[in-house]
Amino acid sequence: MKLSVRLRGELFAIPCGSGAKTIQWLGEEGLRRYHKSKQDLNEDKNVIGNGTGDGEAVSSLKVNEIRKTKGGALLDRDDHIKDVLDDNDFVSIVLDNDHSSPVTGPVEVTYIPEQEPSSYKAASESLYLDGCSLTTDDLIKLGKGQYRIKLTDDSWNKVEKARKLLDDIVKENKDCTFFSCLWSDNRIWQVCSSCDTQR
Repeated sequence: MKLSVRLRGELFAIPCGSGAKTIQWLGEEGLRRYHKSKQDLNEDKNVIGNGTGDGEAVSSLKVNEIRKTKGGALLDRDDHIKDVLDDNDFVSIVLDNDHSSPVTGPVEVTYIPEQEPSSYKAASESLYLDGCSLTTDDLIKLGKGQYRIKLTDDSWNKVEKARKLLDDIVKENKDCTFFSCLWSDNRIWQVCSSCDTQR
């Protein structure tokens, strides 16, 4: 299990094994990695340097809260990681001495709200995929949910033809492991890399 931990704008990938360790451990490990990344090698190793000679005592850094980044759920320090988080989740850590600055504004961590199912609106228009005419603008609109995806009849025929080819190979018990599809004059050539069969 691996988690991405955000602390003061830095993002750390932290392996958590089977997830049997606690959220408290995750906070301390995130703080340890933050310290390691910010440590000014020219100064005292007990101070996190900022490159100007000023620094912050490591002993003054304490974890205030640990939250799941998506949705902002506060995590209990005694819970086991595997019980409250999934592999590749994002977590945000706020320290006790984090405070707002008149220059940078509030230190509050921005959380990503989860989409509520009631706010979902189905697209009213359809975009037909034919393998040739998809534009960048269409792709952006698809990503924003403005279109439903449908295949043209020709595309469906190609999918069915490819499926039949695979079924035939399985039926013939051929030892074919990989196919390359080559487009030439709107025709698809399928080549088996292990036996050079073309169809």
